[in-house]
Amino acid sequence: MRHTSYILIIIALLSTLHLAAQIQVTRGNCVEVGGARGVDHAYLFDDLDDIEITYTGAGAVTFRRMSDGVTVCSGVNACSQFDDGETYTVTDGTNTTTFVVFDYAARMAQFAALDVDLAYDSQCDNTRLNVSGTLPSLTYNSTLGTQTLTHRFRLSWNTLEWQDGTQQWTLLPQTMELSANTFPYIITTIAAPLCDTYFTLTDLWADTLHIADSISTASQYTAVAVAAHITTVTVARTDSNEVNRPDSASLTGSGPLEVEFRANPTPAVQYYQWKVRKSTDILAQRADENHRYNFIESGGYVVSLTVSNAHSCDFAADSVVVTISESLIDVPNVFTPNGDGINDEFRVAFRSLKSFDCWVYNRWGRQVYHWSDPTKGWNGKINGRDAAPGTYFYIIKARGSEGQKYHLSGDINLIGR
Repeated sequence: MRHTSYILIIIALLSTLHLAAQIQVTRGNCVEVGGARGVDHAYLFDDLDDIEITYTGAGAVTFRRMSDGVTVCSGVNACSQFDDGETYTVTDGTNTTTFVVFDYAARMAQFAALDVDLAYDSQCDNTRLNVSGTLPSLTYNSTLGTQTLTHRFRLSWNTLEWQDGTQQWTLLPQTMELSANTFPYIITTIAAPLCDTYFTLTDLWADTLHIADSISTASQYTAVAVAAHITTVTVARTDSNEVNRPDSASLTGSGPLEVEFRANPTPAVQYYQWKVRKSTDILAQRADENHRYNFIESGGYVVSLTVSNAHSCDFAADSVVVTISESLIDVPNVFTPNGDGINDEFRVAFRSLKSFDCWVYNRWGRQVYHWSDPTKGWNGKINGRDAAPGTYFYIIKARGSEGQKYHLSGDINLIGR
């Protein structure tokens, strides 16, 4: 019983495939519209003067017009006597297929104008287009009664898209498919372009048949929507004794961090509002396209940007977080100023210092060296001459970026050359 059921299912599937392939267009330039209700096929031709539709099954067939039952072809498998907008049946006595035929050259859209509605109250977010002209009906008879095919259109324009790889805005072509049955027609679902552009509306089926021109906006649309994308460049430091020292991409690490913030605006931007916050406190506000800020104290900062223009369009860019590490001083206990490039100077490892002073004394308490730049150090010379190997003493006074005070002292061993 189970095997019999499988066989019946296979036969049914094969029968369905056979019915789906019963007719085909064997002559003429056409596009078949999918999903037409109440008919098996809907064909749009560029003209009906030289077309042919063929039955691909076995046996002689009959082609009839559905509206009045008149036979247009009989006893032959191919027929070319079809009228615009008529629905037909083709049968071999057992199977019946229905199809509708349109001369689309006579029914394609006749565009009059495509205009941007400059008074649209949501133009910062969306653009509204008004389409006018003539849109002939695609109504036909079917097994479900009177039906209508909906005209299909393609709208195309340009906008901008941010590219992280190139760190810039690039042109991004956009397309949208639309449907309509009547003109005038209003299009409201377009995200407002970020650049000046033309809008072009194309009749999709006429374009496929190569029988129609598209229509574009009479003049170039001027962008009103705004956007920005923050990028940063940090002043880099290269001294090897600074822990977590910044490179040009750093937004975290040893302070201070001097960072240039760039807005990278789209063309319609006119105004800028930068804010630098630490917790709830606003530390700085700027109105320039780009600006620099020097982050000194440890902790987290948030840098935000809002751009706008005279059309009251605004855009808040993604914020940038900057984090300055807490301070650190690590003092070595030996150095070897022998010129081999390894540990030749007495230097501290440090991070996030606002001030620094170090004094070095010999065993008799005489000061032999002093410096106030933590990236520097003592090279083991006194008045230009090599200091004697042995133990020396240091005192360090410093202040960290978070305000911590350092009072350090100890000995440093100068190992012989």
